[in-house]
Amino acid sequence: MKSKFFGLNAKLALAVLAVGTMFTSCYDSENGDVVKPYQPVPPTYYVAGTITDAENGAPLAATVSVSGEETPVTADATSGAYSMKLTSTGAKTLTAEYEGYEPSGDRAFNIPTDLKNGES
Repeated sequence: MKSKFFGLNAKLALAVLAVGTMFTSCYDSENGDVVKPYQPVPPTYYVAGTITDAENGAPLAATVSVSGEETPVTADATSGAYSMKLTSTGAKTLTAEYEGYEPSGDRAFNIPTDLKNGES
């Protein structure tokens, strides 16, 4: 009877040792938990608006382009809304064009290079 009881204790002790070893070997390195330094996410800039007919307010699916950006966007046909992600800062010029309409006057704007998080 004693040998079976000792056998159970030995198995239990080995199981606890195996589980404990498994949990302590889960570190990335032997130095323990290492906190990586915070690296802020680079800011993202957008320009957005609505293109409508000046006389009756009807939305227009105009093509909107911004200087220094490769791909123009097309405003939504039902709402006239557009949104463009900008890839760089600095002085920009926005132009909207729609077939049958004169091109809009260029709208100049600037995205400062020294904006801090949360500023616009």
